[in-house]
Amino acid sequence: MMALIKINVDNHNDIDYFDGIFSFCSTYIGSWADEMDLIEEYDKIKNIKQENIIIKKKTYKNNIIDQKNYREEEKMTSIVIKCMKNDAINPFQGSIPTERIQNFIHSYYPELYNKVIKKKYNHKWINYLEAHKDVFHLFYVDNDNNNKQRIRLRSNVYWELGDKKEMENKNKMEEFFVKTLTTFLKEKTEHKCKVDEFYQYYLLILKKNQDKFIYFRKLPARGDIVRFIKKKYKHLFQYNNKEWEITLTN
Repeated sequence: MMALIKINVDNHNDIDYFDGIFSFCSTYIGSWADEMDLIEEYDKIKNIKQENIIIKKKTYKNNIIDQKNYREEEKMTSIVIKCMKNDAINPFQGSIPTERIQNFIHSYYPELYNKVIKKKYNHKWINYLEAHKDVFHLFYVDNDNNNKQRIRLRSNVYWELGDKKEMENKNKMEEFFVKTLTTFLKEKTEHKCKVDEFYQYYLLILKKNQDKFIYFRKLPARGDIVRFIKKKYKHLFQYNNKEWEITLTN
């Protein structure tokens, strides 16, 4: 528009006209600048709204995931409590080794175990138990100079009586084992035998006498028998690693 206007500055009227045109252009440019500011401000508000929508969606999604994880962990806790109260798993209703519960959950509820223990607690069962101190009491016991982790329900006020019964039963089974092995070796030439030979014999004898015990869980593994002899009763028996033989020394 301004290119079509020819201005003669020697003519006062032309100068007045130029002032008018300049005033008009200034007003127009000012209005255009204001409009651009409004557009820019609108874009900012629009971007903020879009960001808020994204944040809300993420928050909603995270809340859904958190609620799902919470329900899965609550389910896990409920199952552990039931296991602690189960006579087959905790026959004396006292404290029990933490790995016993862990192995049970891992075997029978593998999917739940992976979601809660592996993903949330980085494969650490102990971290899960410590996160639920209001329900479980985790502690250590000195078992033949070997600290073992055990767990009990805080709601169980009679757990010490259960632990006492378990210890009495354990001592009774150990006495039975030592007596059976001693008698078996005395009947053998040179008072010695292969581990597997005694193992098979002990299996039959234990099954026949399991009613003598408060609780009979399982036959110890061959390796457990060897470790038991070498650790607690090396004054009575000698074990030969090369021949897998047990000898009565006393």
